[in-house]
Amino acid sequence: MTRRRAGTAWALLTGAACTAGLGFHSVFGLAHLWLPVVVVCVGTSAVVGLGRRRPWIALAGSAAVPLAVLCAVDGPPARIATAARDGWAGLLDTTLPVVADVTTLTVPLLVVWAGTAGAGLVAGWSDRPFPPLLPVLGVFAVAMGYGAADPGVNLTHAAALTAVAVAFTAVRARGAGNPWAVLAALAVVLPLAFLGARGAGDRDPHDFREGRALSLWVRDEVSPLSRVSEWLARPRELFTVEGARTGEPLRLMVFDGHDGLRWTPSAAFVRPGLRIPARVPVTGPSERVTVRFGETGGRWLPVPGWPDRITAPGARVDPVTGTLALTEPAAPGYVYEVWTSAPRRPDAAAVARLRALPLGPRRAGAALPPRLAELGALAARDARGAYGFAEKLAAVLSRECSADPRARPGHSLGRMAAFCTPGPDGVGTSEQFATAYALIARVWGLPVRVVLGFDPAPGGKALADVLPVRSDSVLVWPEVEFAGAGWVPFRLEPDSAGAGAEALPPDPAAPAPSPTPEKSDAPKPTPSPTMTPRPPKDFPVLDLVRNGGTSWGIVLLVVLIFLLVPLAYLTSALVLPVLARWRARAAGPPAARITAAWLYATRPVRARLGADARALTPTGTLRRLTARDTDPSPLVPLAELVDATLYLNHTPTDADAATAWRAATAFRARLPARLFLRRLTPRDHLFYALLTTRPLHRRRR
Repeated sequence: MTRRRAGTAWALLTGAACTAGLGFHSVFGLAHLWLPVVVVCVGTSAVVGLGRRRPWIALAGSAAVPLAVLCAVDGPPARIATAARDGWAGLLDTTLPVVADVTTLTVPLLVVWAGTAGAGLVAGWSDRPFPPLLPVLGVFAVAMGYGAADPGVNLTHAAALTAVAVAFTAVRARGAGNPWAVLAALAVVLPLAFLGARGAGDRDPHDFREGRALSLWVRDEVSPLSRVSEWLARPRELFTVEGARTGEPLRLMVFDGHDGLRWTPSAAFVRPGLRIPARVPVTGPSERVTVRFGETGGRWLPVPGWPDRITAPGARVDPVTGTLALTEPAAPGYVYEVWTSAPRRPDAAAVARLRALPLGPRRAGAALPPRLAELGALAARDARGAYGFAEKLAAVLSRECSADPRARPGHSLGRMAAFCTPGPDGVGTSEQFATAYALIARVWGLPVRVVLGFDPAPGGKALADVLPVRSDSVLVWPEVEFAGAGWVPFRLEPDSAGAGAEALPPDPAAPAPSPTPEKSDAPKPTPSPTMTPRPPKDFPVLDLVRNGGTSWGIVLLVVLIFLLVPLAYLTSALVLPVLARWRARAAGPPAARITAAWLYATRPVRARLGADARALTPTGTLRRLTARDTDPSPLVPLAELVDATLYLNHTPTDADAATAWRAATAFRARLPARLFLRRLTPRDHLFYALLTTRPLHRRRR
């Protein structure tokens, strides 16, 4: 291969590595990624190319390129080491796109460096066109695993990588003298790959982020939903909101599981990236909202509408519901900023389309308290489809049931059996109204969840620049999921004295209600100050338990790749020649041992013999070594034995084999030490491995 063709092939290989590294564009965004990836690829390729005669030294020197880039991104060595250990799992635990800093860029740049350096080393060791592309394809595969799972998001980069790889293969194959066979193979492989990609494109792409979220739960004594009655009974300022203009209620938590005793959320939290992809239809530009906690502090972060991004250290987000939380409880006075968008409500045309959706039959075998079953049948009577039933159910509950802020708390089936019936337990707060709505709607086949939040400006009241949010503005409302419209909230507005309930008389002197063992179904804390309270079974602990397992498996894999594997390779390269000599000098007949001694002796100087070394006779080998300033005198007895054995029909003896191995050992002992570095190359490594495991067995003639 000419120097120009070799330079062209090297440039194309570097371009292929850059294209594969830019496959991380869906993780960071192309604007934040292209410069560090190009610098690492070009720098690593240049160092490996200049040090081709000393590949392992060049590999170690090229490692300074990604380290220099990361340090330029303001990354001290301690942070780079931590990111190299924890970043493999951290990229999977963050919403896309990820903030491009030293913590997140370390893993992609290390992968790009390893792929570029590996491709350069393989290109120096092998003349074949395909092997140098294998490390590049490995980089692209890793980028695809960490990237977004949206269909077609990597189509452009895959096409560009294919084009550069084909060009590199054509240039390198032409230089190797066999271009037509390679091009014929590409003509067969590329259409098959295209058809396979089209077939795989009909399936949902696999998302490696599934199962990587965190179960963020509180180590509190009660669920926040069980504090609704307490907040209503003891009005006080909880926090202030500045910049909220949409008038949306502030969402605190979303609950979607009811086991007959209490509501539980299934939220799974990840780190927020540059933005939080909306899972619900939103409208209008995002607005910046500043929230300042009062004297209570807390762990759950209220947010109006859907959060686009948040600037709060330790914040986590549930990408499905938009719930925000902190890994550690915030102190009183904690301030954070969040950019939010208002959810888009169905317009008249969408409502008309939703009214056409049929209402499914009542689920057989579903048990409801008698009063709730009666209210459900009343709402289903003459209801126009599923959306009409959802509207009518809200109207029926608002008309038939009464509200009282001093109602007994709880949302178990036992508590709901008394709701909306004559008697003091027939009244309820928004907690009981939303629970009744959800239980009834689920029996009729509607997917429903309840949301806990605050409505500081009910009825469209004007919003102030700084709006104080009091505890008595707490609100629980149901949301129903409809195809094409997402989760639609329904507001229940009961009267203070409805037809089906008996309102409690006001009693200002009465103490505020508190959860008691007789009337509350909320879990109680342990009174012992020396023991940590054990959370209830349906409330796991905040210890950031990963649904998908810890990152130690990935850390161990990285250690094996970057530390143990090179160490094992180096050890085997040092040990295998000793084992090969021990095995080959004792295995097989004398003729085989003499041939093995010749191969063993001439292996370190094979590069000096030239490309036609295999065609040289033993005598020709001695002449070539003499011409290359290498003293071959210790090899003379061995060369004579090989010539006699191979060409003169001489039957060697065990003494001849011993003489041959003495000559081979004496010749290798006189060679300079630098020649033995060739044993680190894969070809010499394979030679000694084969000589150890499969020694020569030439039969006697």
